[in-house]
Amino acid sequence: MTAKAKKTLKIVIIVLVSLVLLFSVASVIVCGIIYDGQFDDTSVPNWETKYGANYEWAAAKGYTWDTVKVPSDDVELTGRVFGTENTKGLVVFCHGLGGGTELYIAEICGLVDRGWQVLGVDFRGHMTSPDVSRGIPQSQIDLDNILTWVEGQDRFEGMDVVLFGHSWGGYAVTSVLNYDHDVKAVVAVSGLSDAYGFISRQMVDMLGAFGKIEGIYGSIYQFLKFGRAAGRTSVKGINNVEIPVMIVQGSHDTTVTGVDQIYAHQDEITNPYVIYDLRTGAGTGTHNYVLRSEAAYEYINEVDAELEALEAAHGGSLTYEEEVAFYATVDDDRISEIDMAFWDNVSAFYDSCIR
Repeated sequence: MTAKAKKTLKIVIIVLVSLVLLFSVASVIVCGIIYDGQFDDTSVPNWETKYGANYEWAAAKGYTWDTVKVPSDDVELTGRVFGTENTKGLVVFCHGLGGGTELYIAEICGLVDRGWQVLGVDFRGHMTSPDVSRGIPQSQIDLDNILTWVEGQDRFEGMDVVLFGHSWGGYAVTSVLNYDHDVKAVVAVSGLSDAYGFISRQMVDMLGAFGKIEGIYGSIYQFLKFGRAAGRTSVKGINNVEIPVMIVQGSHDTTVTGVDQIYAHQDEITNPYVIYDLRTGAGTGTHNYVLRSEAAYEYINEVDAELEALEAAHGGSLTYEEEVAFYATVDDDRISEIDMAFWDNVSAFYDSCIR
């Protein structure tokens, strides 16, 4: 090869490498913008135009709680301790993405009725906690900090700690098992399996075949943002401990699907104390109503149909006053009714793990 040809080849290589680097940097930036755009703060809902149990509903039934502040890195999360008179053990209850503790108050009251203290903390950027949620690994990071806080509180001294999580919370309670905490048992419902895989598949859903490439850069961005936490998966956490774990999944969940489900990774789970529960009911087999009774699901459909018909009769939308009037007619007891048999099973599972 002549000197001129070598020089030309060198220039071509430099240009190609520069283009790859430029594309990579641009891709990480674009993926970061897309990623951050998926995660924002979730404020407390206006309960005048929303059905379901809330704190006011629980207080009217005589339930009480203490409000606590839990440090998590640079923010203070807002938490609540329910059933403070109970001594059976402490359930740390973890909500789903975009939700908050209040949206699970009927389920929490069900655990209180079964003798448990329950700590529910709004994760970063959710409802009564500040900032924005930042991304998938944030629930894992927050829960690690929550458990560290619990371990330093005299009020919980001597109490066995068990975990319950739904959806994003299901990811939190299993991936946090990669850390060193004294947890006796875990129940993960409709849990997300890992952060990297979820983002990669989301990129494919958004961008098609090109998303397979961008998914790599999305994972790079997630690592830059969260470090090692992004790689701590639910399966790794479950296999890292020798404690009982109950993995619950709805058979027709359309929110956390396919390999995004912890339930789909049974062949990778080596912890011998794991049990599986596949929920198959019309409502209990879904993502959002997996914890409620079938009667509640039927009533929810009735209410939604009534609202749709009312909107149609008013030209497609209601005024605020009309919405408030409609939601005032909804029976929050019926719409929030929990699946008693399921919660009896969960409580019995916890009982068997701490005896």
